[in-house]
Amino acid sequence: MDIHIQLPENSKLLLKKGTAVAIGDKFYSLSSQKDLAVPISSPLKINPGRIFQHLDVTVGQEVEKGTLLASKKTFLGRKSVTSENKGTITKVDHETGEVTISGGQSTSGVVTAFFNGEIVDYDKQKYLVTIAINKGDAFELKEVSENGGGKIVHIDITANYFSLTEEALQGKIILIDELQNHMTAKLEALGATGILTLKGEAQTDLPVGKVKLIDDFKKLATGNYTYVIFSSSEKKAIAYN
Repeated sequence: MDIHIQLPENSKLLLKKGTAVAIGDKFYSLSSQKDLAVPISSPLKINPGRIFQHLDVTVGQEVEKGTLLASKKTFLGRKSVTSENKGTITKVDHETGEVTISGGQSTSGVVTAFFNGEIVDYDKQKYLVTIAINKGDAFELKEVSENGGGKIVHIDITANYFSLTEEALQGKIILIDELQNHMTAKLEALGATGILTLKGEAQTDLPVGKVKLIDDFKKLATGNYTYVIFSSSEKKAIAYN
């Protein structure tokens, strides 16, 4: 059974098609744009105020690694400064003698897999990953805040609130009848990684999916499933073992 997971546009899938994936494996990396100030006046030994006379690029121009940024004739030939990054010239500062290049990429983190399955396909244009889950059951969701998944555990909302432990909930997707602020705060503190619920509203940074049908929620709560994965783009969950 397949499910589609939408990745962020600043992501890079770290797995190839056909790869078997387990929870905790590296899934995708995230990158962020950074501005890079390139010294011009210092290496060329010129006055910062005269930087414009030596530039070979203009503001708004796209550059590649190795693009000539500025140069100066010398007795022995020519001194030059080239770009070390791909990006766009966004600023020329005649006070500091620097050129700013925007668009350089830096890796800001790696997201690990929250499912056991296989990478079936990846649409690079849409950043859409197709994942095959072995012998799972699909459930329709009416709302999904973001993708999530992992081991699933059901909590009885009528049970003793103070009996919940980090050992029981850490790294788990919590199945709970009704979402409430005091409960979500407790779940976050105990290390839960997501919530599947039937109703209710609460402020939380955890991924939350709301099961559409009561019968589906009851089926999930039977304890017959070990894992679950849910997709924000499809509004769908797959429970499996």
